Amino acid sequence: MEKIIDRTESYCCDCRENHTARIVDTGKHIIFIVECPVKKRKIVISEYPEIYRMLRRKSRYHYNRNFVPQSWGNQIELLNRCNFHCPVCYASANESTERIMPLREVISLAKKLQKQGVELISLSGGEPTLYPELFILIKALKQKGFIVNLSTNGSMLAADSDFALRLKRSGLEYCYIQFDSLDPLTHAALRGNDYIPLKKHALQNAFRAKLPLATITTTVKKNIQEAGNIVQYLTNYSPVLNICVFAAAGNAGRFALPESQLVTRDDIIHSLLASNFLPELTIDDFIPFPRFLPFRVNLHPDCGAVLPLYTKHKKPFLLDRLYDVNRFCRLLSRPRKIMRKGFGHAYMAVCFLLSMRVNRLRECFLVLWGMLMQKGVYGILIVAIDQFMNTYYQDVKRLGHCATYHVLDDGTRVPMCMYHHPDKSRYSKTDP
Repeated sequence: MEKIIDRTESYCCDCRENHTARIVDTGKHIIFIVECPVKKRKIVISEYPEIYRMLRRKSRYHYNRNFVPQSWGNQIELLNRCNFHCPVCYASANESTERIMPLREVISLAKKLQKQGVELISLSGGEPTLYPELFILIKALKQKGFIVNLSTNGSMLAADSDFALRLKRSGLEYCYIQFDSLDPLTHAALRGNDYIPLKKHALQNAFRAKLPLATITTTVKKNIQEAGNIVQYLTNYSPVLNICVFAAAGNAGRFALPESQLVTRDDIIHSLLASNFLPELTIDDFIPFPRFLPFRVNLHPDCGAVLPLYTKHKKPFLLDRLYDVNRFCRLLSRPRKIMRKGFGHAYMAVCFLLSMRVNRLRECFLVLWGMLMQKGVYGILIVAIDQFMNTYYQDVKRLGHCATYHVLDDGTRVPMCMYHHPDKSRYSKTDP
């Protein structure tokens, strides 16, 4: 028997307006149904209803039409040039006239973002490490009070052993390195090359420089079975590397693979469970992104999921062994209003302390030490699983609580799920 999980609205490309929509559990699939008067749309958003239901059940998200979320990703495209030509590239790099944003324009754009209350900027491209004034830019943004992240294919970090150290000295907060596969043929299908040794060398150089590290794995059917092996491999770079993102590829930008290669968030979770990289791993070890209103974090449960791990001697373990993860999330969700940064950080620290398992206190503190000091045999590894919406799946509730934006030249911030949408006229309707 079908069950309605949620009622919402969705933008329709054909009619260029919102229609009523609903999320339905058929027992075998989770389906997003758009009530378009021209053609009713049915989009399968999960083939693993038990995973979808579990994440919905655990979520403390609360929809508020007037909510203004904190954005932890405001992507500025510094240039559209790249030294790779990947078959899968949401930015469609190298496909138009070369464009490099002058330094003064980036600074001017940052000032507009600052007036909007933006605190975090993500530098992207193309390949942002090819930007001629990259270090000057990072230092200037840092001096203005921004937290600065960067997403890269890793080529410059591999070619120049000092590049990672210079990024760190410039004030870069996090470096996200694309890392899609450990198999040369699979890597060639996704990236058009077999540069796996280059990727590993980039990680090694960043690790030696103690540059805070994260990875992004663009996930399709070709590499989804590697998910567990990739997590296992990345523990070699703990505690410097503590975020591992699996992003379900979308049919946006340049996507030279068949559409049948697309996967969902729940496909990735199922693959991690089936990989046996962590024998004790169960479905209940995955959680939705926690709500923390003091920092305006209130993500929709369908946006992604998190698997919290800790590492010891380069091996992964469930963080729930040391910390009561569910209790931590409950404590985080209690405050109902925004706090000053200092109070928010203090409250979060208290939540950590209250969630420690008393019989593992020593290891709890060693994990925190490893995470904060980036040394020792303990560390934290957060595995995040993300998925953007597609052309006919444009849930307005998700868009209203989006935390990841693409920044246009005039300072308008467009939710990434909308930015990937084929109807670009919607940009003008986006509130900066």
